[in-house]
Amino acid sequence: MRTAYRGEFTKEYVLLISKTINSIGCWIPQNKAKSNGYVQVSIDGKLLMLHRVVLSLWHNIDYYNQLIETMHNPNCDRRCFNPEHVRPGSHNENMKENKHHNSEKLVCPKCGGPYTIIVCRTGANIGKTMRRCRRCRRS
Repeated sequence: MRTAYRGEFTKEYVLLISKTINSIGCWIPQNKAKSNGYVQVSIDGKLLMLHRVVLSLWHNIDYYNQLIETMHNPNCDRRCFNPEHVRPGSHNENMKENKHHNSEKLVCPKCGGPYTIIVCRTGANIGKTMRRCRRCRRS
């Protein structure tokens, strides 16, 4: 279920969204999240990510600027749209603070082969650990 709204998105619209507040102050909307854990809202016929709308409004950032990512506070629920819990950040900052949903996987989703952990010795990623699937890399 998505919240439908006609017109421009505004702070007043966001503040009127029905929500529950959890123990750490996260604003959890009543509508259901997508499979990735984020909530979409329909504003003037366009599906937009709620946490991204909040970032745009409270930090005066263009919604469609992909160089700026939305970062939540540590331990914050992905569905949270509390303006105090959402801030702008870069892709690198986001990856350092938040684990990607695939980072805990032990086998390659393409072929089912095990990942090998390597330490980069060249290029921009020197010293960083990376996971590689030997089977997929050969093909």
